[in-house]
Formats: sequence, C-alpha cells, structure tokens
Amino acid sequence: MERKAWGLLFLALVLMMGVANGQVVEVWYGGSFTGTVWHDTIKGKINANLDVPTYIRCDEGAYVADVHFPLGVRDIYIDAIPRDLCTYGYPFNAWDDASFLITFEGSPPNIAGWHSRSFLGFCDLAGGPNPYLYFTDITQVLNFKIHTVDNSSLIGQTVTALRNGVSSTLGGPACGDTVGGPGFTVVTHFAYLLFSANSAPVIGTINMPSDFCGHSYSEYAFDVTDADLNNITVTSNYGTVVTISSAPGSWRGYIDFSGVVVNNVTLVVNATDGTDPATPVSIPNFSSNGMIGSIIADLNDSFPMWPGYEEWMPITLSAGNTCIGGFNFTIVYDPSVLQVISVRKEDVLMGGEYWYVNYHPAININCPPGSPSGALKVTFINDLNNQIPATPICGLNNTPIFSIKWYVNPDFNYPTNFCIPICFYTCEPNNYNWNAVTDITGMNVWKTEGCIDGLNSTNFLDLRCGNIKIQSVGNVIRGDVNHNFTPYEIGDAVLLANYLMDPSTYPLDPWQMHAADINGDRIYASIADLIMLINIINNDVTPGGRLNPLDIPVTISMPANASGNMDVTVSSSSAIGGALVRINHAGVELGT
Repeated sequence: MERKAWGLLFLALVLMMGVANGQVVEVWYGGSFTGTVWHDTIKGKINANLDVPTYIRCDEGAYVADVHFPLGVRDIYIDAIPRDLCTYGYPFNAWDDASFLITFEGSPPNIAGWHSRSFLGFCDLAGGPNPYLYFTDITQVLNFKIHTVDNSSLIGQTVTALRNGVSSTLGGPACGDTVGGPGFTVVTHFAYLLFSANSAPVIGTINMPSDFCGHSYSEYAFDVTDADLNNITVTSNYGTVVTISSAPGSWRGYIDFSGVVVNNVTLVVNATDGTDPATPVSIPNFSSNGMIGSIIADLNDSFPMWPGYEEWMPITLSAGNTCIGGFNFTIVYDPSVLQVISVRKEDVLMGGEYWYVNYHPAININCPPGSPSGALKVTFINDLNNQIPATPICGLNNTPIFSIKWYVNPDFNYPTNFCIPICFYTCEPNNYNWNAVTDITGMNVWKTEGCIDGLNSTNFLDLRCGNIKIQSVGNVIRGDVNHNFTPYEIGDAVLLANYLMDPSTYPLDPWQMHAADINGDRIYASIADLIMLINIINNDVTPGGRLNPLDIPVTISMPANASGNMDVTVSSSSAIGGALVRINHAGVELGT
C-alpha cells in the first residue's frame, strides 16, 4: 500500500507539472481495427457485460514509463465497470505495479451523470528494469468491461456513452516519460455504443463421415451466419477449427483432426458473435484415427518437352499436417518414346538417410492391361534412427520430393498436341509393395488399398498420373538456331553455317531445324536461310513471314581448267547471295 500511495503521489506531481513534450500517445476505447481502419461502434445488448478493448499507439521515441487511463461512463447507459472482469496484457503484466483501481468514482470529480474507473501502472518502482509501453503500431493493451443498464427503450439507439474519466487524486489521462519529465500528450478516442436486439449466430448443417478415408477434412466445410452482421468465432471441443473465409455476418471453415485420435465421442461445435452464443451442434458417436484423410502424390498433367531434349519433371506430395517418415513410388512409362536419364532428390529430402532408385524393377508388364513396360522405383527413408537425427519432413503441400530427367526421342512426326502418359504403377493385389507412404512412426501407412483393407492404421494414397506434352512447331522461336531464346544473333548464324558445312559434327535437333527456317519456306536449315539470317543480323532486312521462291533457273557447272582442276561456278539472271554445293566423289581427295 505504501508503494501504491507513493506512486499515486509521484504521478500526481507529474500531472501538476503539465505536459511539455510534443510527442503523442493515442488511445482508442472500444470498437475494432482492420489494419489502421477503426470501426468505432460497440454493439451490445441491454443488461449485459460488454468489452471495451483499449488500443495504444506511440509516436516514434515516445517510451512510456507510467500511465493513468480513467474510463468515464454515462450513468443512463452504463451502471458499472466490473473491476474483476477487466484485464490487461503486455507490457503491464511485466511492470512493478499495474492494476484497475478499486474506486468507481462518481460526480465529483466526474461531471454530473458520469462515473469512472482508472487503470494505473508504473514500469519501475524498484529492482531491475522492465519493458516500457511502446507500440508504434496500433496495439490492444487493456480491456475494460462495462455493464449496460436494463432499459428496453434503448434498443436500436446508438449513443455516446464513453469519455475521459477523472480521478479525485490523479486527474485525467496521463502517460509519463522515462526520466520523470512532464510526459506525453495523450489523445483519446471513444467508440459509440449501439444497443442491439442482436440475433445469435446460426450454425449450418455439419455432415461428418463415419470414416475420413479417401477424403480431406476440407471436404466437410460448414457455414455459420449472423443476421446482425457481427464477426463470428467458431470453436470445437475436438480437433482444430480451420477458417476458409470470414466476413461480418458469415464464416466458412472445417475441423481438422490430424493427430487427434478419438473414439465414439460427442463432437460439439460452438459459435458466438461476441454477444450471444449460437445453439451448439452436437455429433454423437464421432471417431477419428488422427490421420489425414488422404495423401496425394501428383505428376504434372501437361509437362512441356521438345523432342530430342532432356528436362527435369517433379513429383509432388501433399500430406497435410502429417510428417513423412518414408515412401516408395513406382512410375511406369513408354520406353519407345521416353528414356530416363536420371532421378534426383529435391531439397525437402536432402536430410534423409536412405535413398535408392531401381531403374529396372521387375514389374508385371501389362498389369493393369495397357500399362507401359518401362518402369523405375524410388525408395526413401528419412531417419534410420542411427543416433544422427534427420530433419523432420512436415508441411508438404504440393511440394516437389524428387524429379525425373526425361529424354524424348527425336522425331519430326509427332502429332500436334501429342501427350505421353506418365503414371504410377498400380498392379493389385498388394500395390503397397510398389507405392506407399508412412509417417515418422512407421505404424501408419497410406496406400491405394487404404480405404478397403479394414485396417485402422492405413489410409488412402491418392496417385495422380501425368503427361509429357510434346511441343509443336508453334512453340519454336524462328531465328533461335542455338536455342538460347535470343533469336537472330551472331551465334545463330555461326551454328547454322557450321551445320551446313559439317552436319555430322554440328547436328541440329528438331527444335533447331524448325528455328533455322529463317525465310519460312519450310525448307529447314538451307543456304537461303543462312543468307537471310546474315542480312537480318546486318540490319539489311527485317524478319518477316514466309518468302516465295523466285522462279528463276540457276546453273551450276564444274568445267576442268588448264591445270586439270575443276572450277565450280554458279550463275543466274538474279543476284546470288550464297550457294551450297555438295559434290559426290570417290578415289580422289578434294582440296582448295
């Protein structure tokens, strides 16, 4: 009591000194914030306890070491501020002295028709330093509780019921600085009070399955509505409530039971709008084995590749809140058009302790009927429990776990939009030998048989096949002969010239052959293409559409000259930009 009395005297002295510091501390009583937007109305019923959340924002450098926050209430609307229901948080719970004062003061010191209750706090009265009150963003630090009068004539009215109170010993609101100076200017804002008839929220139909196997929890979302457009809070006695969307007057979400094992319990879902609770929904005889309804292994449905090229195709896994202990996956493909170059772990598996790829597993070909004959099998264990802990693999959500480098056999004759299926091997019975995922215990397994084998320790593994989509000529960048996505540059001309002179040393793949049709005459990688490419690089001509060839004869002759050599000549009535001549010969060596 002596310490409290000394603190009151000290703060009173500070208040009498006045405020000389130009910095400001703002205080908001009631309402709520969306970012920095203040919703300045408290909605409540008559004869009810209502919350008055109290928010603080300090100017830069305005560190507060002692506070006095007196909340005044108008008697015709509010008849009490129940001290035992008022609460405060950080930093006041770390201060040497902080509390809501006992006295509910009337008039005077308050003006006629008003009462007030004060919150008083001192950061450091003795001992080690404590955190100051300092929030440069709007932050709730207190909650006053007010009780409304029982007067039905007030329903529907919006009134001014709050203002700064006055303490008989401390006066009005104050925020002291850290050096015992005059403190900071306190600017206060007060919400209006709306007496609402208020309708309680209504919880919509909740359909829970007898078994989650093969399904995700989000499939069983439900809605809660509130006719008064109040914000809604939903709770459940089991599981975790997950919000999908929330707005004034409406809420949608579901309950996640990952890791929650219950058997034949009554599941109870509650909702409130902050004033009235909804009628609870009870679901008797509810059970959950604590496992996510399904784990999804996914291959890209339309992975683009060009014939003659290699690309890494990721395999992804979605496992909800389950931490993965290991897996094996078997993937089948058509070896007549695809080759597997390599398989690699992605980042999430890098801490794992066992990794093996079988590039030629002994699958049962044509099981199921139509299944391709090429296959590979990947086996992974994260932690072998060898006294070197591995990093847990958790939170997988469409996360790449490993990738396959495919090579598409080159061919000019693939049909347009041609897709090559890539799929998981699903040969029953006992497909878990080929595809399965387990948690970190090894006791719970996800497999394709997980919904039909009758075991509580297994659940459904959803395997989703994919396709490699062969890119067509329309995907080619004309002029990009060296395939670096920069067309009509000097490298393209050098590569095309090398190909024309020595195609065995400088071959072009199908993509490059189409890109080398510079003049668009559908004669791929010709001397005419080279000449036009050089002209484009020299800025003598601009890239354009297909050119029609000239109907002019060109004569090539190779007469022997006086020295016995042959002179190769090319002549035409049109100017010749270049010529490519291939000469068949045998038994002689051609020179310059």
